[in-house]
Amino acid sequence: MRPPPKSRGLAMADGTLTYYACGYTWHQLSQLMQGQPRERRIFPAGVFLYRHPSGAHVLFDTGYAPATWRAGLSGFLYHLLLPAKIR
Repeated sequence: MRPPPKSRGLAMADGTLTYYACGYTWHQLSQLMQGQPRERRIFPAGVFLYRHPSGAHVLFDTGYAPATWRAGLSGFLYHLLLPAKIR
């Protein structure tokens, strides 16, 4: 298994949108979808940065917090089921 690429950009008429891979999680595909093989898959966690021509920047965080397991019992259980690798 290879981690996802670190960044990828998209030029838009009204600015640019760039994806940055900040980490990933992995688990069995069969645990997510019924009838799928029992194989380990990587699911990327990242951010999108939108740059507007005016100079404004907007960051959309779609990833994991570095200390998910510290968010009480539910955060601890989530971390056990879906371990995250933060870069």
